[in-house]
Amino acid sequence: MNQDNLYSKIYQRDNLEASWLMVRKNKGSAGIDFQTIAKVETKLEDIIDNLQVKLINNQYYPKPVKRVYIPKPNGKLRPIGIPTVQDRIVQQATRGIIEPILDSKFEDFSYGFRPGKSAKQALAKIEELLKEKQRWVVQIDLSNFFDSIPHEVIMSKLKEQVQEDRIINLVRNFLNSGIMEEGYKRLVTTGTPQGGVISPLLANLVLDTLDKYVKSHGYLGMVRYADDFVILTKSKGRANHIAKEVIAVLDKLGLKINEEKTSIRHLAETFTFLGYTFGGGKYYQGEGGIKIARIWKKPSAKAIQVLKGKIRKLTRRQQPRNISMLIDNLNPVIRGWYNYFQHGRNRSRFEEIDGWYRMRLRSFIHKKKSYQDNLKYPNSFFKEQGYLFLVDLFAMSISEMNKPKSF
Repeated sequence: MNQDNLYSKIYQRDNLEASWLMVRKNKGSAGIDFQTIAKVETKLEDIIDNLQVKLINNQYYPKPVKRVYIPKPNGKLRPIGIPTVQDRIVQQATRGIIEPILDSKFEDFSYGFRPGKSAKQALAKIEELLKEKQRWVVQIDLSNFFDSIPHEVIMSKLKEQVQEDRIINLVRNFLNSGIMEEGYKRLVTTGTPQGGVISPLLANLVLDTLDKYVKSHGYLGMVRYADDFVILTKSKGRANHIAKEVIAVLDKLGLKINEEKTSIRHLAETFTFLGYTFGGGKYYQGEGGIKIARIWKKPSAKAIQVLKGKIRKLTRRQQPRNISMLIDNLNPVIRGWYNYFQHGRNRSRFEEIDGWYRMRLRSFIHKKKSYQDNLKYPNSFFKEQGYLFLVDLFAMSISEMNKPKSF
């Protein structure tokens, strides 16, 4: 894309309107101005007009992001920054213009938050590398990545790719807008908040420095999804060497390493990436090193924990839902989880999860007034009601695969 007058493309009305549609599609809550997506929609024409005028006259300044915390599976809290809906529109409008320029320079082994890339492709690449016997795994965890990227690093990398001062200033204003927490505004010099529309693009821009270093030094076994990445290689010595160099690059970028979650291990010890645990069963140590009889992957313990957490929330006994409403809420959760985790050695895990799931359902139903007669609820009851279960979805997939092809 020609970089001449890119800034003017940001405030074009069709771009702002298309950006609004993306923001509305992605939903999300209100920022510090309490303006929900529904409220913004009622006065959308005036808001677009106002944003356009401010952007044209260099008078647009984003509001601080609202800091909220969401629980993680380990019981800790993850900080999220929520921009106002209007600021999300402008971020999306900016991202839509500069992303084609930045993304075209990114490396192929970066899969997170990129057009045409996906987690499934990243997982497929992992399996490809493992089959090539690259089974020593370097896994480096970045501590509080999104909140800790130095602003000067982001701006330096952006200036290398975008040569328009007004765009540079606009992104700088996003970063400098500050955080509103418990009624107090706090200015920050690091971080691009998780929850910001443009944050994933800026994160990829920073970590592209690491990608290019890895590629230029011939470490071709890297797979990265945002700040989650692994590097696969064929020997422990090479793995140790790569780890030291990668940590040095990250240190120069001002990023912090979580040493507790950073490791160098062989496939035989298993490793987890993007929700899947990879491993190799039945191995032995011989003159040629560790031998693997087979390679497998399955949903990680954390991924199962997350699914169970969602089911628990929807089947709390205090919930005033009837059975039909419960099915409408639970089935998409089960189907979505299955669609992602259907590949691998899963049947026994699916059976285990289904058993636990039915136990939750029985407990939920038993406490409802219309079921106080203590009836028993066999597995067939839930199928008749329309509940989806992982094993049934698995069987349906196998059946579909085995159907004779028609020509």
